[in-house]
Amino acid sequence: IFFRPMATKDKPKVLCQSAIRSHTWNAAKDSVALVPNNKDIIIYSVTGDDCTQWQPRDALTNHDQKVLAVDWDPTTNRLLSCSEDRTAYVWECTGGKWDPKVVHLGSSINRAVLCCSWSPDGRKFAVGTGANLVCVCYFEEEHNWWVGKAIKHHSSSITALAWHPQHPGLLATCSTDRHVRLFSAFIKGVDAGENLGKFGSLIHDIPAKAWVRDCKWSPDGTLLAFVAHDATLTLVDITDDYKTQTLKTKLLPFNSIVFPNDNVIVAACNDCFLYTFARSGANWVLNGKLKGTEGNSKATTSSVSRAMAKFQLEASTGQAKAVDKLESKHQNVISELRVLQSGTDWKISSSGYDGQIYLWSSKDVEAI
Repeated sequence: IFFRPMATKDKPKVLCQSAIRSHTWNAAKDSVALVPNNKDIIIYSVTGDDCTQWQPRDALTNHDQKVLAVDWDPTTNRLLSCSEDRTAYVWECTGGKWDPKVVHLGSSINRAVLCCSWSPDGRKFAVGTGANLVCVCYFEEEHNWWVGKAIKHHSSSITALAWHPQHPGLLATCSTDRHVRLFSAFIKGVDAGENLGKFGSLIHDIPAKAWVRDCKWSPDGTLLAFVAHDATLTLVDITDDYKTQTLKTKLLPFNSIVFPNDNVIVAACNDCFLYTFARSGANWVLNGKLKGTEGNSKATTSSVSRAMAKFQLEASTGQAKAVDKLESKHQNVISELRVLQSGTDWKISSSGYDGQIYLWSSKDVEAI
């Protein structure tokens, strides 16, 4: 499991020999858990910014099929995972050993569990499934297990989940049915604070024009941002009668987004670059791009054109050797972004199907 191939002239050294589907950090940011496109979860000890120097420490192997997402709760140190095998596990580390607790999702979950997310206080979590359901799960002390309550209203698979940072009873969901929805997920006896309505009730529905890939809340909780498969970024102001602004870009679609602070969004594009959107008065604009392999994201051939050429060559010939190395750090699709440090001097991480995790900071942004 811990085998790492040696670097060669044609094949540089990588953190993982297969695609990384998801990654997540512990509270101290000295350990990262990743999914190497199989049924395992590998935890690495992190030293320095070069991911190829990180050392594997633990292998979590209880799933029967591919793991699709992981999320590490910083308050309880519990690790959450979900899989194509239609299960979710909560992993707890005791005495250096990780023990999995199965989550009782219910018989309605007859498809893969696609995404998962802890609530900000770590008292519960949500999973999104291919069965058109979201399950909000909490721990039952009496039975010593995690149990889920279903939220319906979706007509297709759930692709992403986002808990409101201040209201533990407010959950945003994204779906391939081209909708973003806000639900009441307040559970009596588990949550504190304001109850926004009966559990599972639909608070607001925001239509999109394509599959929705990811959504995130701003740190202050006033804005919900989401990206769709038509290469758009949409922002919803929940304090102003759900006023929306949609930015249509000329880029490839975005896979993942994060808010490193209230005024900046970083988006991972299918051209293998990261882009920044910034608040400009009452609106948002596409304003930056993170540096590529040579410290300069401005290439003679556009990254979109090069990525498209690589895709077309692979589709027609099954290989991509005729395409030059991309100017982006990632040499394949970026799967997920995570915030490592918030604020003006922010820091984030990105994982990709090239088997790498890269660290980025606000200093890497170049104006476009």
